[in-house]
Amino acid sequence: LYESATRWSQQLESLNEVGAALVGELELEPLLDLIASRLRELIGARLVAIALPAGGVLRIAAADGAGADDLSAVELLADDSKTGRVLERGRSERVDSLLEDPEVNQDVARRLGATTGLYVPLRARERPIGVLVAHDKVGRDQRFASADLRLAEQFALRASIAVDLSRRVARDASLVTRGPGERA
Repeated sequence: LYESATRWSQQLESLNEVGAALVGELELEPLLDLIASRLRELIGARLVAIALPAGGVLRIAAADGAGADDLSAVELLADDSKTGRVLERGRSERVDSLLEDPEVNQDVARRLGATTGLYVPLRARERPIGVLVAHDKVGRDQRFASADLRLAEQFALRASIAVDLSRRVARDASLVTRGPGERA
């Protein structure tokens, strides 16, 4: 009971920290970094990343954990990766063996040394706008549990708010710069 209460308390504290950051932070990158970092700690993942679409590819906007630096240069084709498929379908998936999943980009998985994964879409106004990805639970059993997926979905919700808000602010700023009657 004590372990469960402590874990729940840590989860609540992290969710509150992210919520407070959403109110006070205007830059997207630090918010996504915080979300990736806190989620990685809470679910005990080796690596957590947030991918956002950019011109037909998915780019890693934030990553935390082992291999995070390697991910900064990774671009995933939206139609040729598990991340892209989850973005397209708009629903979360837990993968116990990346090697056995035909949608997984095996080159990227091998480069990261990843064996398991959680894929959670970021959604704004009922449409997917990105994907939160976690790889390899630390410990003997690297598979994620259903509780890990539910917590990742809570963090994805907060990441969605951050991304959507950032895009709205950028759009509004460009309207103010151009003026309401001008075209881009």
